[in-house]
Amino acid sequence: MTRWTRSPVQSLALSTLLVVAALLAGPSALLAQESTAPPSDPKALDLADVTLKAMGGQEGCNAARFFRFDFVVEKGGKIVGGGYQHWWDRQTGRYRLEGKNKEGKPFVVLFNVQDRKGRVWLEGKPADAEASAKLLEYAYGRFINDTYWFLMPFKMKDPGVRLRAEEPRADPSGKKWSVVQLSFDKGIGLTSGDRYWAFIDPETHLMGRWEYVLEDEKPPATAWTWEEWKSFGPILLSPVKKEVGTDTVIRFPNLSVSETVDESAFKEPV
Repeated sequence: MTRWTRSPVQSLALSTLLVVAALLAGPSALLAQESTAPPSDPKALDLADVTLKAMGGQEGCNAARFFRFDFVVEKGGKIVGGGYQHWWDRQTGRYRLEGKNKEGKPFVVLFNVQDRKGRVWLEGKPADAEASAKLLEYAYGRFINDTYWFLMPFKMKDPGVRLRAEEPRADPSGKKWSVVQLSFDKGIGLTSGDRYWAFIDPETHLMGRWEYVLEDEKPPATAWTWEEWKSFGPILLSPVKKEVGTDTVIRFPNLSVSETVDESAFKEPV
């Protein structure tokens, strides 16, 4: 089993938007792990457990094999970034990413998230070695980043993650939340100095907000709301994120989760 790794912050062609790094598992790993970093406190672990249960529990995690989603960034109601299409078979690690490069040329990347090896097509033709290497690296980065934007609550008990319960906190609207701070053991991935705060609804036990300060940033934290929670196959997910204080929104069109795999997703382009 490979341990989840972290990636640097990436730009989405939107200067005000920071793309958050993630802890991601190898293909044989569950979305949530049984083990946890020793420094985590019991109250924080309890909050993580009730959140996991509210999202479908370990049984739902285990059943959630095949993910299909798009990653889209909007500002002022207009699409300004993203536009990437994802297919992921968690059991085998197979992954498909489609999108456009900086020059606006369409690409398809088929690879495995465990060994990061695969093949690349650019404008419908096999890419050369240099372009393939760059797009394989980019596709893995998108996998790391884009899935964390809706799977983060499942990852709170991963090895190397430190959880600490803080005093309940009210958001600007006056609503009070249970708060868990996430930090990471030194050496976990590339940006172990990042910090996150998960705001958990005491009634629904779902995360309605997160805040973060990345290791190369200074407070105040950046805040996003997690909205429109609903069932996707065996688990609950939030497909809409809104940056607090701005008109920036991240959406996941075509999001679906199933227990069976659509094998056509991993066929090579004709």
